[in-house]
Amino acid sequence: MDISRLVLERARQFEQSGKPAEAEFLYRKLLDQSPCAHQVMHRLGVLLCRSGRTDEGTSWLRQNCSLAPDSAEAWHDLGIASAISGSGEDAAIAFRRAVTIRPDFVEAWNNLGGTLLRLGKRNEADAAYRAATEVIRADRTRYRPPEIEVIRGEAWSRDDQPRILLLKLDHIGDFITSLDAFGLIRNTWPKAHITLVCAPWNRPLAERSGLFDTILSCDFLPESGADFDPEAVIPAGIVNFLALPLGSYDLAVDLRYSADTRALLLCTDAKYRAGYNAEIGLDLALPPVPEVGKAVHSGARVLTLAAAVVATFAPANGQAPEILMGGRPAIRSFPDGTVVGIAPGTGNPIKAWGRERFTELARRLHRESGSKFVLIGGARENPDSRFIAGSVPEAEWKDLTGTLGMTDLPPVIAGLDLFIGNDTGTTHLAALLGVPTVCIFAGQPHIHSWRPLGRHVVTLRANVECSPCYLPRIEHCPRGHLCVDIPPSRVAAEALALLKTTDSER
Repeated sequence: MDISRLVLERARQFEQSGKPAEAEFLYRKLLDQSPCAHQVMHRLGVLLCRSGRTDEGTSWLRQNCSLAPDSAEAWHDLGIASAISGSGEDAAIAFRRAVTIRPDFVEAWNNLGGTLLRLGKRNEADAAYRAATEVIRADRTRYRPPEIEVIRGEAWSRDDQPRILLLKLDHIGDFITSLDAFGLIRNTWPKAHITLVCAPWNRPLAERSGLFDTILSCDFLPESGADFDPEAVIPAGIVNFLALPLGSYDLAVDLRYSADTRALLLCTDAKYRAGYNAEIGLDLALPPVPEVGKAVHSGARVLTLAAAVVATFAPANGQAPEILMGGRPAIRSFPDGTVVGIAPGTGNPIKAWGRERFTELARRLHRESGSKFVLIGGARENPDSRFIAGSVPEAEWKDLTGTLGMTDLPPVIAGLDLFIGNDTGTTHLAALLGVPTVCIFAGQPHIHSWRPLGRHVVTLRANVECSPCYLPRIEHCPRGHLCVDIPPSRVAAEALALLKTTDSER
């Protein structure tokens, strides 16, 4: 069995699932063992560039190109890194090397064209674009749109009964300062079945609190910190943990800040795992908090993790909906039928799906479900809204673009049956109000940090390797904005399925 290849595949899985820290850790471990592993250098360089460490990432990519000078992909990704860092001439050289090695490399031709255009070399740019077009015409099967990923929201209301496992294998003081965190989770989901795993000396406190349905004791750490020997204690503690009569859980949370118990999450049968980051793959991970200056109190760290869990898995249970509505009733824009809100705008064009796609989406939804439409946005979205409105009969749409301030929008959005928009403020607003929401997510920001949350929220994105790019302007994109190449037919199918699901729950 090739262990290095298995580790490399695991690192790629971490990278593709939005866990860059875990991927970087594995890539660096592989390079420690094999300093000339050019495939690992390649992946690490790409990862660092995506994480904003362009100089270090570019350095690794250059080393990769020196070790694999005949790899078109290596030169192509070096070109992208150079373009991001503002080195247009270096980017053009790298892209030229890529297409010299692989003349049918459409993406490299397109990126070369975009780079030359930004350098003011229009004739050369046109030639590169023509070369890309000729390759596509010669073999249309060679250039495929990106794979579409669909992320469906998971959230539990106060009436739901999720099975939650809390790990707090800690000393007495740590347990006492965590009581507010325990209480927050219990108050958020009063009907949940919560299992606590704690040290034996904390069991009486846990039983007295009344916060847990099941309490299991586990000898992991010694009662006295003076007796802590990691090499002896942790392996024995893992064995003791594995002997516990645990079941299956919707969520497992390790509330200990120190990383020595984090591996226990990998030993649990849980759909989601949360904790402070410790170089393992978690679904929800908070970064370490340095203990310098006026350090964050240990109880506040645990409470922060509990609050992150609540905000992620119970976003509609907070105060935001009440604050946004301010006691006002929802406003139905049409007396009958399915009412869909469409917000085509976004604060940055690099995150925009485009009015042509929204127009095709509106046509499909009107044809397949008889939907009526409310167009929402600021004054600068007026041209886009008028363009979209022309795709359906006049009596079937209402254009509110530029007519409402942000404080006036919540009642209108709350009265919708469905909301569809880009990654922008009104999309988050709809999700927080509990309106079934479809978000079309571009590749510029980190999806797991910025996607809208909610029980009935569906987020679609195109899986492109350059995401998240964090580029400030669409003109800086060397890949032709591929991250928004999401077919309207796919968005329409998800929207109609979401409508059907929510209708059945009413």
